[in-house]
Amino acid sequence: MPIHLTALTCGHMDNRTYLLTDVQSQKTIIVDPGFDPNHILTAMQGKTPEALLLTHAHFDHMNLIDMLRTLWNVPLWVHIADSDALQDGERNVSRLFLRHDQTYRPAEHTFVQQDTIPLENEWITVIHTPGHTPGSCCFFVETTQGPALLTGDTLLHDSIGRTDFAGGSMTQMMQSVQKLKTLGKQHGDWMLYPGHGNADTFANQLVTNPYLR
Repeated sequence: MPIHLTALTCGHMDNRTYLLTDVQSQKTIIVDPGFDPNHILTAMQGKTPEALLLTHAHFDHMNLIDMLRTLWNVPLWVHIADSDALQDGERNVSRLFLRHDQTYRPAEHTFVQQDTIPLENEWITVIHTPGHTPGSCCFFVETTQGPALLTGDTLLHDSIGRTDFAGGSMTQMMQSVQKLKTLGKQHGDWMLYPGHGNADTFANQLVTNPYLR
């Protein structure tokens, strides 16, 4: 059965949390649960939490992971190159923004480039896109709304994520953007769902995002 995508705006940083829900079973993977637990819990009514999934390990994308893992007894997935950042306040940028080190329990599962994550009979495809962080990833999924790419802080609306944080690399970021540009042209017009701000079509972003020209 297809996967339905729900986009939630959470927190004061215009963060996006995404729910990927198998239509038949209502089993749901929660992507980047950063803020507003009540908003997420309300959106999850009638759904069965299956796992938590991170596009990257910055505190504003994972602030609720320990609370939700305890509440739901579900595992956390993160790219192996970002797994250590869960216990490192410099790498997860909590030290910079919160002025203290925010740390989290280790992830139950890690993945690498071109892994797939199951959701019932469907699959979420991992695309490793380092640059914002060493383990930044995008997730491709076929949804009821059409093909979707969850881009985290790699591709933003008309921009890209910052590369001046610990572990960031502009060289890697531009390589990752080129990879996404090539994949997008090969596979048709994806809908892009960023970690902050509004969604847009890949075709529109090819025109308006200067980093994709």
